[in-house]
Amino acid sequence: TGSTPTADGGLAMAVARGDGVLEVVDLSIGRVRWTLPVGSTGFPLAAVGGGAVLAAANSQLTSYDDRTGQVRWNEALRPWMWVDPSLQVSDGMVYLTGQVLRGVGGQQVQALLGISATDGRVRWRQVVQFANTAPPDSLDPYAAGLMSVTTSGYPGGTSQDELDPATGRVRWRVVTPYGAI
Repeated sequence: TGSTPTADGGLAMAVARGDGVLEVVDLSIGRVRWTLPVGSTGFPLAAVGGGAVLAAANSQLTSYDDRTGQVRWNEALRPWMWVDPSLQVSDGMVYLTGQVLRGVGGQQVQALLGISATDGRVRWRQVVQFANTAPPDSLDPYAAGLMSVTTSGYPGGTSQDELDPATGRVRWRVVTPYGAI
């Protein structure tokens, strides 16, 4: 249901077959390199430099070697249950965003994690409770040490937050009654 190109001419695919399969195809020869069951369908994928494919499924973020399918690292995404997560990779960091269910009542909040692409360790977490818990309209990492998060579900309109990718701290925020561009 999703795909991402690998650094070495492959294509990683989330395939809705059975309980969900992660598959990497070598595009130069048209053959499947490897296939692994992941026990989930519709999971997000990302490819990172150094020959890794990332998949967020079953409350875990897992890094696989794009040539062999060997697990490089796992990071548990608990204690939350993630709803519609998405991944982006930039400058050695993985940004995971989505709605999470917290607490006994299953309160939905928006969460953003900054994770090292090298070892899978969560470097920082941002949890924001909006009146509307829809995912951000955009999450745009920039190599110059700036990450832009635009959310139209912010009380009063649209919020544009600029975050420090190393710490996840908000450098500045602008709220406007107008929709996101």
